[in-house]
Amino acid sequence: MLWVSKTGARTWVQRIRYDGKRHDIGLGGFPVISLGDARETALENKRAVARGENPINEKRKAKEAAPKRITFAEATRKAHAELS
Repeated sequence: MLWVSKTGARTWVQRIRYDGKRHDIGLGGFPVISLGDARETALENKRAVARGENPINEKRKAKEAAPKRITFAEATRKAHAELS
């Protein structure tokens, strides 16, 4: 479904039932994520639930595994140390 916030921001959201509980999963913002892309992701999530996997946990693990962004101050300290 497409959720529209009070500010007008639009986001694709999928509602699934896992382990007897209802969960909403964000699929991305419109128009960056097209309807077709949102449908593909939703289908992958449905298949994961059918296999007994929790797509929310998988999404969290992927987010944790992504490289962390560093602040400008950290980047300058690192560059200064490497160039010294």
